Amino acid sequence: MFMQQPQLIELSTTEGRILINPEEILFIESIQRKRVIHTYQEKYVSYKSLEYMESMLNQGYFARTHRSFIVNLKKIEKIVPYCRTSNKIVFYNYDEYAYISKKYGHDLF
Repeated sequence: MFMQQPQLIELSTTEGRILINPEEILFIESIQRKRVIHTYQEKYVSYKSLEYMESMLNQGYFARTHRSFIVNLKKIEKIVPYCRTSNKIVFYNYDEYAYISKKYGHDLF
């Protein structure tokens, strides 16, 4: 019996083109004109738009949670209140956060 290989996606980063397993991505954050792809092992920087990256990812596992964030829904540990218009997304075994705005949160839950 054969094990199914993970579906890799190709991303252009500041270090060149990389192949990455989408399951390794915790979240993608937009900072100024850069996109930072957070994984447990490393952070990658890309200049592709969030819309482009969203189109590359499985919509069942990834969701836009804020105008500046795409999140891997399988990696969320909890969501905690942050301010009146957004909540903070906490990930398993990771010190950085993503955010979910009220606008995008209605579509998720």
